[in-house]
Amino acid sequence: MPKISAATVAEHRTAQHAALLAAAEELLLSDGIDAVTPSAVTSRGGLARSTFYEYFPSKDDLLVALAREAFELWTKELAESVAVASPGREQLRAYIAATIRLAADGKHDLATVLRGVSLSPKSQADIVALHTALDDPLGAILRTLVGRQARTAAPLIHGLLGSAMKLATAGRPADEVTEMATRMVLDGIGIAAES
Repeated sequence: MPKISAATVAEHRTAQHAALLAAAEELLLSDGIDAVTPSAVTSRGGLARSTFYEYFPSKDDLLVALAREAFELWTKELAESVAVASPGREQLRAYIAATIRLAADGKHDLATVLRGVSLSPKSQADIVALHTALDDPLGAILRTLVGRQARTAAPLIHGLLGSAMKLATAGRPADEVTEMATRMVLDGIGIAAES
């Protein structure tokens, strides 16, 4: 049996998996997608090259795992921010603020890099499904505020938030962007709710 570097085999495997993901993320963000190869990832992670294939059958599988980890973290932080706010407008305010803060903090960088990557159709579908799941909290908030109009309001708000995230990641102060985006969304929701 190979030597393990943890108290149990399960802990050892978890640590190796995490080391591969961390190494791949570092390479992807610093040097781009072409730098993410099994050899480079295992070298950066301090592991034998064969270790890569124990966890990921292909580079695509590694990239999907990276995306999954990033989206799960993003979803968790959004949910935590929304959960402490009062239902309705305050939850929407919290959702907007958390989205822009996460982007400004660099948590969206990985998703941005992965957006243009050519993946297998299955891997691309997996990433799209992860991204779509981020819409669920906003949809629930909007159904409370505007009922059936939520289906129209959600993509419009996502468009505005996409622009706000670009501004925040380009160096515009996140507080300023958040204040303007929140005002625009809440004023718009107020008008939509009344009509």
